[in-house]
Amino acid sequence: MQGRTWRNVSENQEKEARSWIIKSGGVEKPITNSTEKWRLSLASITYIFYNNGTLYATPARYSHLRASKCLLELETVLSGETPELYDYLIGFDETGKGEIFGSIYLVGVAIPYSKASNLSSILSSVDSKKSQTDEYWHKMFQQIERIKDEGLTYKVLQITPKEVKPKILNNLLDEKYLSLCEYFLDQYSSFKCRIVIDDYGVSSNFKKELSSYNRSNLEIIITSHSEDNFLETKVASLISKKYRSEEMQAINNNTSYQLGMLKPGTGNLSNNQTREWLEKWYSSGKEWPWFVKKTFKTIREIEGKK
Repeated sequence: MQGRTWRNVSENQEKEARSWIIKSGGVEKPITNSTEKWRLSLASITYIFYNNGTLYATPARYSHLRASKCLLELETVLSGETPELYDYLIGFDETGKGEIFGSIYLVGVAIPYSKASNLSSILSSVDSKKSQTDEYWHKMFQQIERIKDEGLTYKVLQITPKEVKPKILNNLLDEKYLSLCEYFLDQYSSFKCRIVIDDYGVSSNFKKELSSYNRSNLEIIITSHSEDNFLETKVASLISKKYRSEEMQAINNNTSYQLGMLKPGTGNLSNNQTREWLEKWYSSGKEWPWFVKKTFKTIREIEGKK
């Protein structure tokens, strides 16, 4: 992202801008020469205010949702305008990779930038990393669905338990995510977009493939814990959790998979119910049902295999 300069900033505008940068998480830095009045650092951006009334924001080395919002607010405060940094925010995330039960759901989502602030406010209290009820994920999904009429789109891909093999799983994720990227890049080729992919262990080959799409109206970010900082991957994560939640609900409600009153549980290995169900199901002599990821180390241990 390019740097930004605001000239002839009034005293009141200076105070408001400085206050907003600090409120957004800006940290004071030492000035480097006598022409500077103050410096603040926010994410990868440094804001420098000069004695002549000029405010300069250095180019961002990487994108950060809070820093982007701060820039938008400064444009409003200092220019009376709110420019659109992008046309669409496109994000990718998955759910179910580490669970011993059920499919992995990969989701790509495209959010009109003009709707990002509203959607961010709606989902501000959502913590997609915490365990929630099926009703909770469905409710959050309904909030997202309301934006579909205003231009939000998403696509879901599934990796079944039968396909999951630990040594090739990341390659399979690369393949599926590349398919999603191609879909969205084709759909929004004429728009200015930011694409964020949550880093599950993205291969160098995948990164090379993405680099072939390099163009002036496209920014590609691959980063860990992306849903903490980027709305687009947070929304993709929420949608994927809704799909997995529905699948696990169907599995638990199927009497064929119940051992008396004992149901399979969440499919997470930290869930005591899931561990108990695994032990009892194996002891019953039945074959593992379709939703069990048989290549997981825990299954081999239960079967007495190394």
